[in-house]
Amino acid sequence: MSPLTHIKIPTELFVLPLTGRYEMSIVALAYNFDGKGLTLSNGKLAKALRTSSRTVERVIARLRRNGFIEDTGTGKNDRCLRLSTDTMSVVRTGIMSGVDTDTVSGGVPTSGVVTTDTTADHNKVTKKKKQTIALFEDFWKVYPKRKAKAEAQKAWAKLKPSEELVQRIVEAVTIQTRSEDWLKDGGKYIPYPAKYLNGKRWEDEVSAGDNTPPKPLERGPDGLTPRERFLRDKEIA
Repeated sequence: MSPLTHIKIPTELFVLPLTGRYEMSIVALAYNFDGKGLTLSNGKLAKALRTSSRTVERVIARLRRNGFIEDTGTGKNDRCLRLSTDTMSVVRTGIMSGVDTDTVSGGVPTSGVVTTDTTADHNKVTKKKKQTIALFEDFWKVYPKRKAKAEAQKAWAKLKPSEELVQRIVEAVTIQTRSEDWLKDGGKYIPYPAKYLNGKRWEDEVSAGDNTPPKPLERGPDGLTPRERFLRDKEIA
């Protein structure tokens, strides 16, 4: 199943106390397929919603635990999700009690349904991921012990540094590269990059070393560092 770009959400579902877009999306799909039920596997739902199967599994379990949906299938490999009787009663009661289904909370006018854009958050995540990679490369190119890159990338992703912090880290590494501790025994005591990041070692006090000028950032054919190239492309976009 291809990723969905939009999901129709009948406005009467907004009377339900759901949490997050995945709960709302799955409930909406179950509601829209009420005639035959929602039979998609976790994997197919995950692909459609641009998330992981584990996230879908947790959301469905939470919805079932809270009584919003039920499985009317005949077995493990024959799942069929439908809104529970109690949920349908709440939805219908909301409508019968005069809930304004022409206007969603927040004053957004609709005509019976609203749509949720599943691409916006995905594009935002993709853009942020590219920025994280570009900023990591700035750090990686100045770090003298370039080993265990995958572990370093995990530490970087966990740190989520701002551009200001990246600049501070790069400047600290540049200074520490010339420090007495890091120059000793051919760099034997330079920490692995992941350990450096996890331990916030850019905050260490530095003992004096030689006065060798810092190595400049490596630049591509266009004369830009990865971070400068990312910022330029972001302005163009």
